[in-house]
Amino acid sequence: LVSYAPQWIKTCTNKSHAGLSFLNFAFASFVNLACMLSYMTMEYDHSFKCCGDNTSASICMEHLLEFIISLCLAFSTKVIIIQFFCFFNFEFEVAQLVQADPSLSQAEALRRVKKTRVIKFSTLAICEVAMTAVFLLLSMIYGMGGETTIKYGQGLSYLSMGMVFIHWSPQIWTTW
Repeated sequence: LVSYAPQWIKTCTNKSHAGLSFLNFAFASFVNLACMLSYMTMEYDHSFKCCGDNTSASICMEHLLEFIISLCLAFSTKVIIIQFFCFFNFEFEVAQLVQADPSLSQAEALRRVKKTRVIKFSTLAICEVAMTAVFLLLSMIYGMGGETTIKYGQGLSYLSMGMVFIHWSPQIWTTW
């Protein structure tokens, strides 16, 4: 949570999304959700086994800690995505677009910005809802320990790893 606090504060203070990369936070949001769902599928028994047992609170908390961390990461990026949407600075985006293509009118640039904004947020929401729905469906049909559910969790891990690699590799290569 602490790592995202500066972004939350900056966005709320400035009342603008300017300076934030939607792509970076969309990737982070998707990957963190995938990692949380993956963790739940593959470590469900380890994390939640103590719930309802006569296990001490400290041992139960120790088992739940990794899940809580992944939940906090998933939540933290969702907050930034919501802030990005709520504090979307249309004037900033229109100015950027008109600067890139001076032949655009302000009205046409605003129309494009609004359309792009809807497409970006809708795509992220649809992907995350679909991924979560599949997780819920598999866990209801096969159970959390079912082979199919676990394979789905493993697939989410591989997907997350691939997305992180693809997203950050160009920056790492240019930095070196």
